Amino acid sequence: LYAYRNKNEANKLAELIEREIPVSDYPTILDLGCGRGRHSITLAERGYHVLGIDLSKEVIAKAAQIAGKKDLPNLHF
Repeated sequence: LYAYRNKNEANKLAELIEREIPVSDYPTILDLGCGRGRHSITLAERGYHVLGIDLSKEVIAKAAQIAGKKDLPNLHF
């Protein structure tokens, strides 16, 4: 959908979140409008507990499929 929104962009946002909201202080993140879970997955990989929510059942299914290929018990859609 958005060509510039890739893993690199997700990492930049995750770095900003880590700097401003350290996982040691705020370990849980609610990702509203998570889409395919790009940011949810990236934040979960960095140790946050993440709940991703989206109105579209189709994109949530895709997010769960992508995340299912990784060992991220701290990530839920």
